[in-house]
Amino acid sequence: MSAYPNPTIDVLHLLVSEDKWNSLFYQLYDINGRTFSKLQKITASETNVSMQELQRGIYFLAVNSDNKTIKTFKIIKK
Repeated sequence: MSAYPNPTIDVLHLLVSEDKWNSLFYQLYDINGRTFSKLQKITASETNVSMQELQRGIYFLAVNSDNKTIKTFKIIKK
């Protein structure tokens, strides 16, 4: 699982192994814990996460399965 480009400007790409994405969700939040996206279902091995409307700063992209966070990416928005 990976997220690129980081730092990003407009769109973040989330890559998940082809056979693993079926039961995964993601959520984006800032360093203060404010949520910027509701729990979104990952529907393909590559998912685009729009960050265009967000201000510059540090964000976290949490990937969840069965209500548990399995991976968190620290994302820098330029």
